[in-house]
Amino acid sequence: RPTIVLTAGEDGIISGSARSVGGFDIYTAIDSCSELLTNFGGHKYAAGLSMHIDDLPEFKQRFEAYVAAHIREDQLQPTLLVEAELDLADITPAFYNVIRYLEPFGPGNPRPLFATRNLINHRDTRVVGKTGEHLRLDVTDRAYAITGIAFGRADMAQHIQNGNAVDICYELDENTFNNRTTIQMMVQDIKPCSTN
Repeated sequence: RPTIVLTAGEDGIISGSARSVGGFDIYTAIDSCSELLTNFGGHKYAAGLSMHIDDLPEFKQRFEAYVAAHIREDQLQPTLLVEAELDLADITPAFYNVIRYLEPFGPGNPRPLFATRNLINHRDTRVVGKTGEHLRLDVTDRAYAITGIAFGRADMAQHIQNGNAVDICYELDENTFNNRTTIQMMVQDIKPCSTN
């Protein structure tokens, strides 16, 4: 959701910054309340603003009303920016080493996200975790296989174990177990495949 974070300053003035979601013009939303502000500026997806603390309740009401009236339903859905769709054959040690050249990863340089479609259970997709909340994936595209972990997605276990295909969005990472290092998927999203 479009979000504004404000901090109290001196003389009853609060100030902060605003960030938007894809496609929603937060600058125009703030501009619709401009007479309540002591200062503001920015662009479509980010802005800075300040106001007297006494004006906050009215600003909040008007800003939220503007957003509710102008935001589309699809803009309220979380989105992931996928760098590329990969075949499992593309995920090689050499490819992973190229990704490592992009490090260090962090807020200004996020890990690249990839997607692979139409994956099915290979051998050992199963629920893991102390309370059975996570999913350890072992999936294949019918030619190559890969493992991965999907935190909080145990809900997909039976779907995959029953032979149904899934589309997976993921980051790549290394996993070392029993002195053997492999490349694995760190799943960011998983959904039933539209075509099996």
